This record gives sequence, C-alpha cells and structure tokens, in this order.
Amino acid sequence: MATQLTHAVVMQVKIDADSDTAHRHAILDEFGIPDVKTLPGFTRGTWMNDGAGEGICIIVFETEENAKAAVGHLTSPPGPAVISCRIYQVEIEA
Repeated sequence: MATQLTHAVVMQVKIDADSDTAHRHAILDEFGIPDVKTLPGFTRGTWMNDGAGEGICIIVFETEENAKAAVGHLTSPPGPAVISCRIYQVEIEA
C-alpha cells in the first residue's frame, strides 16, 4: 500500500524589518493562522522571519491538489508582498 505524500507551499515574503513583532504576531494569531487552517487539506504551518525584512512560510497540505488550490488564497492581498512561492513534495520529516 503506497503512502500518500504531503505537499508544502513554501513562500518567501517581504516583511517590514522595523515593524512591531507583537503586532505582527497578533495579526497572524487573530486572522492569518485561523484563515489558513480552514483551507482544505491543511495539516500544519510554520512562519519564520529573518529579522532583516524577509520571511518564509511553510504550509503543509494533505495532497498536491490541496497545495495547488491554496496558492491563490495564500498569495492574495492583504497579506505581505510575495517574493516567491513554490510547491514541494514533503519526502521525509524528523
């Protein structure tokens, strides 16, 4: 029996390096994360910030189809400006 592999949407985004961290976290906690959790096939997400004006979001979905369907929603305003967005097959996790 083959195991279905999950797929991740990996986005690089622009973040104002001088913005208030607590405010960014509040927006993510109140609006961003609850919204992403409603997307079909969502399993987990990680949001990272380099502290210099760029962030990486890794959002994992049950299927490639779920990941592809989520891209338009994830890259639309009012979110941060998207620098790049790609879908990856998750092969191994530790």
